[in-house]
Amino acid sequence: MKLTLVIAVMASCLLLNCVTANIDNFDKFQEYEDSSVKGFEGSVVLSFKAKLQDCAMRGAFMVMESSEKTIADIPDCRVNLSKEADAVTDSAAEVIHITTMVFSICKSCDYSGGPEHPYHVSPLVCIRALLEELKALNNQIGLTIQLIKKVTVGANQCVSKTLHKYRDEITGFPRFMKECFIRKEKS
Repeated sequence: MKLTLVIAVMASCLLLNCVTANIDNFDKFQEYEDSSVKGFEGSVVLSFKAKLQDCAMRGAFMVMESSEKTIADIPDCRVNLSKEADAVTDSAAEVIHITTMVFSICKSCDYSGGPEHPYHVSPLVCIRALLEELKALNNQIGLTIQLIKKVTVGANQCVSKTLHKYRDEITGFPRFMKECFIRKEKS
């Protein structure tokens, strides 16, 4: 029975001149227009983009605020920083830079005009750029946490306390993104 079905499908493909896609030449990020799939982008992609943008903005703001506060609080400890602690503040500054890139992408992807608008950016391009920047942010957060672990225990208590508080705050970024997206799915 299965063999008959396979033969029937193959025969119908031959009769209808089916074309098989060459996977080597397929770019999954290239957008292909076809009238049979119109509306997919409007309903699914735009909804996903909106959810991702909202969670990304809120998560990036949380991380940026924590990073700025840490960089501002370190000088209040009134000590010369060790090279390890200095590396953490440099990494925190990079976290801030990446969060501003997330905000910039979200802003550039918010357009009121349709495809005919001169500044129109495809939602798929926006999602891809935003996901790449969120990955970079997550990686930078991971590096920052590793650098905090390298700060010696005997370091100034004020610096240690500030850095450990910062570590605890930024460690929650991936969990926040996941929970935010799940909440958005349910609503």
